[in-house]
Amino acid sequence: MTIAVTGATGFIGSHLVEALLQRGNRVVCLIRKTSNLRWLRNLNLEFVYGDLRNGENLEQFVSEADQIFHLAGLTKARGETEYFAVNTLSTQRLLKVIEKVNPNLQRFVFLSSAAAAGPSPNSIPVRESDPVAPITSYGRSKAEAEKIVLSFSSKLPVTIIRPPAVYGPRDRDVYVYFKWTQRGVQVLIGKNRQLSLVFVKNLVQGTLAAAEHSAAIGEIFFITDDGIFTWEYLNELIARALGVRPICLHFSESLLNVMAVFAEAYGKIIRKPILLNREKIRDISQRYWICDNSKARQVLGFIPPHPTAKAIQETADWYRKHGWL
Repeated sequence: MTIAVTGATGFIGSHLVEALLQRGNRVVCLIRKTSNLRWLRNLNLEFVYGDLRNGENLEQFVSEADQIFHLAGLTKARGETEYFAVNTLSTQRLLKVIEKVNPNLQRFVFLSSAAAAGPSPNSIPVRESDPVAPITSYGRSKAEAEKIVLSFSSKLPVTIIRPPAVYGPRDRDVYVYFKWTQRGVQVLIGKNRQLSLVFVKNLVQGTLAAAEHSAAIGEIFFITDDGIFTWEYLNELIARALGVRPICLHFSESLLNVMAVFAEAYGKIIRKPILLNREKIRDISQRYWICDNSKARQVLGFIPPHPTAKAIQETADWYRKHGWL
């Protein structure tokens, strides 16, 4: 098949296009002229230079596609307006172009986020059928994008994927935890906070399963590793994978909020988004960032092929091999 991918230069996108190529597909990627192609240089890909923000060359990008995977988006931004411009409005713009020039598309897969659903209010994992309750600008932009995608479901075969926190080779966000653990320090906020997460290769396999299954049309799926984890256990797995015995520092949410205020001020000075901000603190301070992957198991027959402990070890080994640790 001819498959078009946005966000191919990113952490998740680069793993997805590798898997698509391994299946013998022709893969076309939408990139900007300033895009960093470090993960794509040696792959047999085709590129269309364009921009989701202004619609440049989108018709050319989608016209021959059998399937389209829309992964491009912002996970860090300077404000809600920026999140909505990229995550929401660009998704709408792309779908309108597809409707116009490729109405017989076989599948449109949108990579959303568990942030669109929001955290669980209790110890019961969130299901796809639960009302959405995002708590951050990022989550709200993804929730609105989901509404737009579903509004096209009578015209196009759409599927939405909601991953929780994603980790694995090439990731730079969860990498921070590995880096500080290697240096002998781990951080905890509160106690017994629970979360779901997903290894990038598990996410790719679940996404491809959803794209191929007819029962996934018009549906939303949480794709996660098996199990619910505490931060204490994940810290233990990371320390074990790195072969270190770090000290654990407990931070209060109030202290982190003070630090975030200064970080945000610095971000305004340099005019760049900062990873540590008050919304991020609100995000990671939730007690139950947990979601239920049983729908993917039942509808798609998807079982995560990579156990979490081995996946964390593989991630640590990759960071070491590539000089990140």
